Amino acid sequence: MRKPDDGRIDNIIADVFRLTGTRITADDPIVAVLLMQEQSFKSAFSEFADHQAKMRTAFLEQMAAHEGN
Repeated sequence: MRKPDDGRIDNIIADVFRLTGTRITADDPIVAVLLMQEQSFKSAFSEFADHQAKMRTAFLEQMAAHEGN
């Protein structure tokens, strides 16, 4: 029975081998670390994108107010 993360794990294993030539397996502790790192990056990028969207909206509002003067 495959777990939902198996595709991600397979991709991580393939990436590690492609980049380093080192073979790891799904039960290797580094896989857990890399999964946590991947999740951390996704969270950080999501927060950054949200912040950028808010800043863009604020900028556009300022530009609209300036154009009205």
